[in-house]
Amino acid sequence: MNQVPLAFCERVCAIFLTDGILAAKELSGHYGRIAWTRFRHDCDYEVDVKDGIEQQAQSYLTHTGEDVHTPEEVDAVPKKHVRNVCIYLLDAKKESVAESMRIVRRFPYSSYSFVLLSPSFAGSTSCAR
Repeated sequence: MNQVPLAFCERVCAIFLTDGILAAKELSGHYGRIAWTRFRHDCDYEVDVKDGIEQQAQSYLTHTGEDVHTPEEVDAVPKKHVRNVCIYLLDAKKESVAESMRIVRRFPYSSYSFVLLSPSFAGSTSCAR
């Protein structure tokens, strides 16, 4: 497997979901090393947005369970390792939507979930994904 170009191995490992990474990290050669790196570094990013401002951000390492809370620690995580971004919109203001667009641009390699938590939705605080 070491005769396969490294760029190909990196691309294959980049599209693996969690189960694939857990299995691939047991392989030898390029696949195992790349998958092990992803296993150690991949993380999710969650943020609350209200009145067009990031209220609270938390990034945490998904496979190791290590939490990262301070803004300095969150900013230190390389953007390419952030796999999933969940944006909690706490209001329906135009500014909050604009801020969520900035967050999406900040993490170009991620998949995104938007949770709408606004009292303007029929007076409730229900979630929509």
